[in-house]
Amino acid sequence: MFPKYKEIYVPLLVELIRRGGQAEPSGNDAKGKTVYEALADYFELSQEARNEMIGEEGRRESKWKNMVRWARNDLKKLGRLSSASRGVWSITEVGKTFLNEVESENVGRGIITFERTVNLHTFRERQKEAAEIGELGEAFVLRYEQQRLIDQGQSDLVQKVRQISIENVAAGYDILSFDIHGNEKYIEVKTSKSEILSFELTSNELKIANKYRAAYWIYKITKIKSNSPKILQIQDPTALAEEGKLILKPTSYAVSMSETFEE
Repeated sequence: MFPKYKEIYVPLLVELIRRGGQAEPSGNDAKGKTVYEALADYFELSQEARNEMIGEEGRRESKWKNMVRWARNDLKKLGRLSSASRGVWSITEVGKTFLNEVESENVGRGIITFERTVNLHTFRERQKEAAEIGELGEAFVLRYEQQRLIDQGQSDLVQKVRQISIENVAAGYDILSFDIHGNEKYIEVKTSKSEILSFELTSNELKIANKYRAAYWIYKITKIKSNSPKILQIQDPTALAEEGKLILKPTSYAVSMSETFEE
């Protein structure tokens, strides 16, 4: 199971930072890993996926390496990577600024994905900003759903659209809305300043998604502070995960003591 090209952007930039800001993609690091191999480890690609080849006979190549190179080309077009030296991929100042923005959002949500030091003051400031971004996203979706119902000739349902997150933070979703047939929609809102599509889903949100299935939606809002935020609408994430269209990766663990643990 392979990630989308855009999902490779941040891990690739992080890997280059880890290697001093630049690297030959086929060169080994201290652990003997190439950039391709390190990213394959990050995405937990199966051996089958790592060995998959594409192309015509005589011009076969690794699908994974091809995907990483396409992601690199995209980042180069965005000005986040350069190739000042032949065969060397280098992160630019634009790339570093982008990575810092993504990192700032992650830290605010308590997600430390990069190797760095975060002091308590910075952590609290990032938490405050993350909360503000989350509120902006939910307000945006609330207005969006109300306008959608009006445009569909269902004005009678507009007043029934509710922001559940201010009534019950344990509900597992943020907005209660309705589809074109008047059926309830349970919408979980995920918001970011950047264009990054990946997001964190709590165990409670996943449980509620499993409960409501096709009635459960995730709205991923990107570029929320821009003049034109974008919405990616994901219906029934449980089904999409089962079909391999969404990749779920555990990022935290609940720990309890076994009967053999000695106090």
